[in-house]
Amino acid sequence: MKLILFLLAGIASGFASAIYLYFNYEPVLLQLPIHVAIFMTGYFLLRRFLPVPKFNIKDWKPLSIYLIGALPIHLTIHATVIKDVCCS
Repeated sequence: MKLILFLLAGIASGFASAIYLYFNYEPVLLQLPIHVAIFMTGYFLLRRFLPVPKFNIKDWKPLSIYLIGALPIHLTIHATVIKDVCCS
């Protein structure tokens, strides 16, 4: 159940990050910190409220599930809505 929450939070962060840039298209040097802030805020909030052990052999799993949810939706929005990833 926890991993499903990480997946859903990743999808929400990817969506929020891409939509933010759609409405507030910033210069390239500001895009990276904005992306990092939006992506990692969701992850750290989940880590704060869900008891996931720190520095465990399975510590990579919540982060990887989070990113698996965030990146495809994020890149899809960049390619189809913002149109800054592909030359279409």
